[in-house]
Amino acid sequence: EISITRPTPGIKKFTSPGGSHTFTMPNGISYVKFYVTGSGARGGGRTGNAGSTAIGYLSAKPGTVFPVAVAAVPSTIGHSSIIYDPDGTTGAIVTAPGGLRGSSAAYSPTVATSDYLPTETIRLVGGVGNVDTNDDGDEEGNGGSSYYGNAPAWGGGQGGHGGSAAGPVPSTGIIVFEWN
Repeated sequence: EISITRPTPGIKKFTSPGGSHTFTMPNGISYVKFYVTGSGARGGGRTGNAGSTAIGYLSAKPGTVFPVAVAAVPSTIGHSSIIYDPDGTTGAIVTAPGGLRGSSAAYSPTVATSDYLPTETIRLVGGVGNVDTNDDGDEEGNGGSSYYGNAPAWGGGQGGHGGSAAGPVPSTGIIVFEWN
């Protein structure tokens, strides 16, 4: 008698900031889809930019453990990452930086990269806030939109008004694994 079964589909989300989390490749699964999003930035003299999102597939044998680090709400840039470092030489294999803080500083794009490829190969930038509607630091705008939307959605930037933060505070980053 032969029984052919399929592993149960699943999803695992990490939203608590910090690097104390791990994802273990499920039994019967050899690849998973991932979404890695950095934190959105707070608003200020300009609206906050959104964190970038890296999306892809991760392949490993069942039982392989991947440390993950979820970005906290930043004052500058908050990165989320998937790490594979069995021998101390690999480090992060996927990094999704957060948005730039809303200030009068010029916009400097953040980048989501895979360490296995040159940074010029994959260049993903979160939604740009940095809105100043009349060039005097007194803007009336929402923050940059992430893959999930504006703050308080994961990775969304905060709005700004009159030189101060306005609207919901940005949320942390998020890391999601899906398999079927």
